[in-house]
Amino acid sequence: DEPCRGLIAGAAQWRLLSLLFERPRGDWSAQVAELAGSVEDEDLRALARQAASEASEPHFLAVLGPGSDASPREVAYRRLGDPGHLLAELQSFYDAFAFHPQTEEPPDHVAVETAFVGFLMVKEAYARAAGNSEAASIASEAAALFLREHLSAIAASLPARLEPCAGSYLEGAARLLRMRVPFTPPMHPAPAGEEE
Repeated sequence: DEPCRGLIAGAAQWRLLSLLFERPRGDWSAQVAELAGSVEDEDLRALARQAASEASEPHFLAVLGPGSDASPREVAYRRLGDPGHLLAELQSFYDAFAFHPQTEEPPDHVAVETAFVGFLMVKEAYARAAGNSEAASIASEAAALFLREHLSAIAASLPARLEPCAGSYLEGAARLLRMRVPFTPPMHPAPAGEEE
């Protein structure tokens, strides 16, 4: 039905966005090109074509690797949080939905978090198709909570950190991510004198 098709289409977009934030190696370009052919969002398709033609592992590591100005990890954007607690919370989310990303990246990496949102959309679509409205509702609510409590921290800050790379596919991916994730004010107020 139409809601399920919409969820599957949305899941494909989130998966493609996830791939754009993964380190390009092996058959990465072929995966990006293949998935780009199945999404309807023209901005995302164009960005995927750009990425498939220009991405390289050295460029990726220079922009989002260790020591770069832009971190792909949520812990970098949580000034007042305990990294261990955050990673455990993320792993609890993933375990609750049997999400096992096929990547070497840590659980708080933007590629893993965006893949999880797409995964939850597939779960919701499957539950709807099976007539299980309770499971569909759980997956939908989990996606909204995850976007608000986790991915929003990365989406709010990463585009600004990638501005020096304007025109690159990674900067474009960060902008598209920001447009897809609702802004949520910080969970904790900034310390006195550090208001944003």
